[in-house]
Amino acid sequence: MNSMSLWVYVYNGGNFLGKSFDRSDLSTSNVDFAVPTGTTRLPFYQPFFFSQDDVRRTQQWFTHQFVNAPFPFELVVNQGDRVDFGVLQIETSQASQVFQPDNPSVGLTSLRLTGFSRMLDDSNRLIEYRSISLTSTAINGASQNSVAVLVRGVPGTYQMTATGQGDDDATYGAQFELVLGAPNNTPPGSEVENPIEIVNDETGESTSDSITFGEVTEDGRT
Repeated sequence: MNSMSLWVYVYNGGNFLGKSFDRSDLSTSNVDFAVPTGTTRLPFYQPFFFSQDDVRRTQQWFTHQFVNAPFPFELVVNQGDRVDFGVLQIETSQASQVFQPDNPSVGLTSLRLTGFSRMLDDSNRLIEYRSISLTSTAINGASQNSVAVLVRGVPGTYQMTATGQGDDDATYGAQFELVLGAPNNTPPGSEVENPIEIVNDETGESTSDSITFGEVTEDGRT
């Protein structure tokens, strides 16, 4: 199940009037708000993802907050108006991450990932704030020594913390940097080449390479 939560804040002459919340199914992407009369702003959004198989149950949120940056939506709503905000196109990226205790005999019953990314301007003022929160839990005690999770978020460099609960009753933790790259345009065609960045987890060094798609039938983002 995938859904997205949206908050809108309403102002009148700079005075805060109230806020409204709704959750949308990403398959339809439609969200309806009932708001007071005034200037309506969208300050942040928060998609939610959920997956489950025979072994693990995983849920994740990521938040994109606009601080000293233009809001995606900022409209004046008069009493009785029904206003179409338009379309919010969210550019996201994803990365598969694998976590494993040093002791191969230890399984992880749960895994918790949290992280944040800050965008600053030239004067070191915060413009946008992005965060990631993911939890993966073993089902029926079926712990695993190696746990792979798919992490989604707005492109950026995140300072992450991983905390795992072992089936030996010990807690395992690590901090790392997660880079979610911006997707590239992938046009239709044969043998379509797309640039990629490969990061060495141990050294942090990155190298440029490319991946080639034999046949792309529809324009998209990779």
